[in-house]
Amino acid sequence: MELFTKLKDFELQSVPLQIASAIQKQIYKQELKPGDRLPKQEELAEFFVVSRPTIREALDLLVESQLIQRESSKSKSYIIANFHPDKALKSVQDIILLSLTFNTLTKWELFAIREMIEVPCAALAANNRTEEDLKELEMLLPNSEVLTRSVPEIFEADAKFHIKLAECTHNPLAKTLVESLVYAYFKLDIFISEAEKKSILEGLPEIFEAVKSGDETRARNSMERHMEHFKYYHGK
Repeated sequence: MELFTKLKDFELQSVPLQIASAIQKQIYKQELKPGDRLPKQEELAEFFVVSRPTIREALDLLVESQLIQRESSKSKSYIIANFHPDKALKSVQDIILLSLTFNTLTKWELFAIREMIEVPCAALAANNRTEEDLKELEMLLPNSEVLTRSVPEIFEADAKFHIKLAECTHNPLAKTLVESLVYAYFKLDIFISEAEKKSILEGLPEIFEAVKSGDETRARNSMERHMEHFKYYHGK
């Protein structure tokens, strides 16, 4: 009971946070939509029966969450912000890393999610890629010079290819998820010797050719073979 005695005087949710949460709910319910202007601060203060500094603190929390923004640099008015999945990137990465840190997510579960998302992404990229996408993707293909670099640098080269491939789907959430998963993977304790580092990039040219030809089945199969190397690194 000593713990609960200490909690008696502890404010579980501050007033600004309660107000921010109330406005957030209206945004999620689409009662407030991108471009809508919020009421003036004095009107909000009167409605919530709080001071204007409390309202300003609540609005700051919503700005920090990228849910609202100032109407202009000099304006005191706020509008509902447009949302893009890239804004969620850091949050997704943090959730994955925390899950790995506290062992609520294993490396195999992380691998399974990568496989679940990236294999269909390869097929979708083959269907949706543009000529400009192909030029950018081809530039990310490894060459012999890459193999003179360190293992982390080769991992980085592989990551850039995977992220660009997800971008070729033209589904913004696909890129956000793949980028989060790929960089979280770097945090895992994976040992790869200098002799084996070539295999990190194995199969990328085949994936590129399949995407270039617009062959969804071939792109899917090529990505599956490429992802098999991750199982090997973990001794699966």
